[in-house]
Amino acid sequence: MKIEIDEKFIHDGWYGKPHYLVRLAKDKKLTKSEYIFLDLLIHYENRYTKQPNQWFHIDNEEICSTHLLSSKLIKSTRDNLMNKGLINFKKGYSHHETDYRILLDGYYYRGSIFGVKGN
Repeated sequence: MKIEIDEKFIHDGWYGKPHYLVRLAKDKKLTKSEYIFLDLLIHYENRYTKQPNQWFHIDNEEICSTHLLSSKLIKSTRDNLMNKGLINFKKGYSHHETDYRILLDGYYYRGSIFGVKGN
């Protein structure tokens, strides 16, 4: 049975859902909250940047609006992801957005996600 995809449902960001995230979770021994948070950050990076590894900013309230993570869990999880070398972040001042940068160079270009090979 052949499945046809309606093109209006294809995401128009610079890359599709990262299928390598499961492998990354195993390699880096990510917890469930780390996996969810990293997945959300990849989604926001795709939405707010034009290519990987660029800084972007997002408010904790927007992340909390997904009902996947609480603000308390965001704070501890992002510290864990930074300690594992997967993200960098600059906390915003009171009531300002936090800047994030995802550090997944090796994972973005493994496999055939983009149809291109890394340098």
